[in-house]
Formats: sequence, C-alpha cells, structure tokens
Amino acid sequence: MQELQQEFEPVRLKICRLMADGGYLARVKQAGPALARWHRYLQMISQPGCFSGEDPLAQPTIFPMMDGLASIPWRDAAAIPATKILESSLPTIRRELAQFDASQFMRYPAVIIANGKWTVLPLFVFGEDGCALLYSSNVFPETTRIIKSCPDACTELPLADFIFSAHSPGTHLSAHCSWDPFRLRLHLGIRIPANCRIRVGHETREWAEGKVLAFHDSHEHETWNGSNQTRIVLIVDLWHPDLTLAERRAILACFRKREIRSELMKTRVPPELQPILERQFVNSEKNDPLLREFWTAPPQSAQ
Repeated sequence: MQELQQEFEPVRLKICRLMADGGYLARVKQAGPALARWHRYLQMISQPGCFSGEDPLAQPTIFPMMDGLASIPWRDAAAIPATKILESSLPTIRRELAQFDASQFMRYPAVIIANGKWTVLPLFVFGEDGCALLYSSNVFPETTRIIKSCPDACTELPLADFIFSAHSPGTHLSAHCSWDPFRLRLHLGIRIPANCRIRVGHETREWAEGKVLAFHDSHEHETWNGSNQTRIVLIVDLWHPDLTLAERRAILACFRKREIRSELMKTRVPPELQPILERQFVNSEKNDPLLREFWTAPPQSAQ
C-alpha cells in the first residue's frame, strides 16, 4: 500500500492547496466545535507522509484514516437498515439488469487486476447520475430509486461507488485499500457462482445471491472468482456511521468542488469519459448552495 500512497500523495497535497486557496479551510475553521475533528484532519493530511502505520491493513491510498471513525473490517449487515431494502428488492434489480445489454459493461483497467477481467456498469459516478450521463435513457429507474431510498446512501459523494461489478471467470483482484475512510460499503449478491469469495482484513467470506455483505473498503481487501461463470454484485456505499451530519455536509462541500472532482477523476476514469463528467461538474456547481457556503474564491492552484 505504501507505493500507492506515495504515488497519490501529489494528488492529495494538490487537493489540500485547492482547499486553502478557495477559502474552504478557513470556513471549516470558522465553523467551530461542530467541525473541529474535520479541521484537525485536514491540517494533518496537508503534510507529506501523513499516513499512520498503526494498522497495516487499514491504509487508504489517498486520504488516511480519521480519528474517531471506527476502524473495523466487517460490519453486521443485518443491523444496517439499507440491507433489508436491497435484499427485498433483488427481483426488481435483477429484472432491470436482465433488460440491459451486457456488452455495455465498461472494462475497468485497474492495476489491482491480477488475473481475469473486471467490468462495471455505473449507476452514480463521481457524485452524478451515471445513467443520465452515460446511457441514452435511465435504463435503471427502479434500481436508482431503490439506492436513493437506502438510509445514509451517499450518492452525491464523488468518492463513493454505486455500480454493478462483474468479474469474469478466474478473476482475482489483488490486495488493496480504497481511497478514503469516510464510507461503509455494501455488496448485494446478484449472480454468485460457487467458489467466489472476498477477504477483508484477516477474514474471508463468500457472497450469496440476494444477500448483503457489509465492510469498510478502507481496510485491505481481495477478491476471487474461482468459477467458470461471471460473478456480479451491486455495490452501494453509505456514509461511515460515525460521521456527524455536520461533517457529512462539510465533506460533500469539499469533494463536490469542481477542481477537486477533476483531480480525483483523472486517477481512475477512462480519458474518453472525462470530458462528459467535466461538463457535468461545471453544471452542477452553478446552483449548489453547499459550495457557496464553504468556498469563498476560485482555487488559484487549479489555474
């Protein structure tokens, strides 16, 4: 993980400069006790080499762990309200997916693919409605409605994922951590052949069709499809339950800034899709009261 942290450190430091230049850091400081923990975190991540070695299996690649957020690999899915919504909606989600042309799944050329092929179908991407941007019409109206109905779903957060994720036979994603510690990840099993499993931290589990697995992808995780069929899960991200509502608003205001979204997009979005998203980032910023609340000037570092 240290190699990826070093690779992405310039991205994190540039984002911190953007926050300082645009007045965001000053506004967070002025918010007082409600955002004191977030302010301390932002001060910490603005320094090179800010990653802690306390837990070698909890090492997000861009934004390190945050004090006060429970650092645990697995969660009890049954205790999460969104689980019941997703599991009860499996027939609807499957029906809409079956009507979609599977050839339109997008190849995900990630460095963590040790073997096989990973393809995805984005529903929300970088905080925007992926169906409206990437397809001729919203071909998943019920699935997107179901996702939005899940308590704590962070569909507007550019760091979050809401995608169908397909692993071809024999696919192995090597051990990796996510970008950040701000989310809780749910996997709903859609099509699960035998011998498909996921390790988070030290524990390995298997998916089951119609069932949710809940974990923090800030912890090291690794997946295998040992079958001769394609495995598909629906990924849904929720806010980390230990973040306050004030902190969630501030985090949204930070990462929805156009310049910051653009920097993050360059690290993982295929070049042909970047202009589409960039135009949407500009449009979304025009009437966003949260950005007006937290940003006071155009970030000069982006120019």
